Amino acid sequence: MKKFIVWMFALAALRGSVLQGQNVQNLTGTWQGALKSPNGQLRIVVKISLADDKLRAVLYSIDQQSPPIPASTITSDGSTVKMTVAVLNGNY
Repeated sequence: MKKFIVWMFALAALRGSVLQGQNVQNLTGTWQGALKSPNGQLRIVVKISLADDKLRAVLYSIDQQSPPIPASTITSDGSTVKMTVAVLNGNY
């Protein structure tokens, strides 16, 4: 599972590099992609929102029967985005 999450955020990081010089509101929205592994493909959706001037993120695995996974924290500093998902023991 941890390897799966690492790949998901690696894909997000590629997309995130486009955000350099833009404000945090441009980070909000629905981000999606497909992870390819030797076992097949897994579709992922990350919804990022801004509430009370604080970023919030929720992860969804479309191809698995699992509940949404909230990120514990998500921060943005310039073009750097950091996210912690405590239930998956992941920092990205």
